[in-house]
Amino acid sequence: MQTIQREMKIVANNRRIVSFGPETTIKCTTSDIQRHPLLSLQAAADRIRVPISKTETMSNWCGPQLRDDKIQYAAMDAVVLHNINIGSA
Repeated sequence: MQTIQREMKIVANNRRIVSFGPETTIKCTTSDIQRHPLLSLQAAADRIRVPISKTETMSNWCGPQLRDDKIQYAAMDAVVLHNINIGSA
């Protein structure tokens, strides 16, 4: 986790990092784009008509290598966050 935190700080020096809800794990500055604390990322994605699956949310992310479906899941979260942030699908 320390390696991820260190790398995220480097990225945050050059880029704006957005989160959906408060982010305390990565220990760097983020822009929270969750407009209401009870609004889920799923509901926000539905509002902009971007389909998103939340099937991997509670699965184990600590293995030595991520499966392709986990990589796709994480990528879709990033796409949805980007679209919510810029205001279009």
